[in-house]
Amino acid sequence: SSLDPCHWSPERAVEMGFDLVVCSLGGPLCSIRAEWSWTGMRLKQAIEQAAFVPTDEQRLLVGVEELRDHEELQERLRREQERPEISLVRRRRIKLRAGASAGEWFALYVYEYGQRPGDATALTQFAGNRGSALPYTAARRAVLEFSDTSVPLADLPSAEEPPPPAAAPEASPVL
Repeated sequence: SSLDPCHWSPERAVEMGFDLVVCSLGGPLCSIRAEWSWTGMRLKQAIEQAAFVPTDEQRLLVGVEELRDHEELQERLRREQERPEISLVRRRRIKLRAGASAGEWFALYVYEYGQRPGDATALTQFAGNRGSALPYTAARRAVLEFSDTSVPLADLPSAEEPPPPAAAPEASPVL
């Protein structure tokens, strides 16, 4: 039988979408009318509109596993759940000060991607995408120095603290 638009059925509910509760560490953040075919990125865009959390600061979790931007909700959520939930962990973007060392850029790369850059080009492109002109030779030294996992990475500023102010130039003594 064909689906009557006024008649509810599980098949019709799947076509119409579903309510998805988005929770943060403080509790429910918002409810989104989602579709099973949505990707993680499409869901992030909807969350940005509903809760004003930028997409690049969102990390979405289904249980303990991250929902990747390219994955569809139907791959990760169970349809039989009455009100599916997804957890949002906000990761504010860390901004490095002008003139940050290659070691700081290396540490930020590891923080952002969860792995070490494969080569100096990847590190210089990463810094360049964030408005810095990291010299290739400095990136190459950092990649070589930090390829040994026993060497600790540089400290990064927290996302909440502003970068330290630039030092004022020293005045010349007047004679």
